[in-house]
Amino acid sequence: MRIKKTVIVILASLSLPIMSLAASPSLVKDVGQYPRLNSIVYTTSMDEWVSTDTANVSVVVNGSLQQADAAKLQSDVLANLKQLSAAGKWRITQFNRSKDQSDLERVTIVAEARLPQAQLANLRDDAKKLSKPGVKYEIQNIDFSPSDADVQATKDKLRDKIYAKVKKEVDRLDNVYTEEHFYVNRLVVGEGDFPMMDANAGMMGAAGPAQAAKYMVAARQAPRANTSVSQKITLNAYVVIASTVANPQ
Repeated sequence: MRIKKTVIVILASLSLPIMSLAASPSLVKDVGQYPRLNSIVYTTSMDEWVSTDTANVSVVVNGSLQQADAAKLQSDVLANLKQLSAAGKWRITQFNRSKDQSDLERVTIVAEARLPQAQLANLRDDAKKLSKPGVKYEIQNIDFSPSDADVQATKDKLRDKIYAKVKKEVDRLDNVYTEEHFYVNRLVVGEGDFPMMDANAGMMGAAGPAQAAKYMVAARQAPRANTSVSQKITLNAYVVIASTVANPQ
């Protein structure tokens, strides 16, 4: 009997806070009401020029050879192109092989490398010197557009600048509104124009997350400007800076 009484006392003591909360509805708050935010929308844009002193060089090699010679043409081409310029890594991007009516192997090879601009002056003449009976070397294209690596490095640099600028804005707000503690609630960085945005509901009202994702995909797929040597990159940032409103007593 003593054990039974002890158990009853423990259960009763555990149930007291629950009963007290149920009897005092003023102590129960709607979870959806908190946290409430003071929100400030901040937009900024930064740009940078991507410059390059290299060019993507394409060389086409056409050969009409006996089968034994055609089999080793690929390795011969890479060795010859390394003599043409060892400053870049040559890669074969196209290889076609067929047999003509005279039973000779017709081979077409396209190779590419990114080379310093200083080595391009006599490149066409030097490529022709690699030709021999049955095999012809020719410069197909010289493209001075910045490489993908150059463009990505510039975008990374711009994002670093945007993050630093946003942090400076947050610090400025903390200095002005000393009773608040501001932080970055939402940050979207991308290329192209921003859609209409609402600080409370997100992008395009209630469809915020979906619209934000759609914008970021469109930004990644934005066409690159068709420029040579230099290319201007612009990144836009949409920021919601917020502080939590203190719960009313």
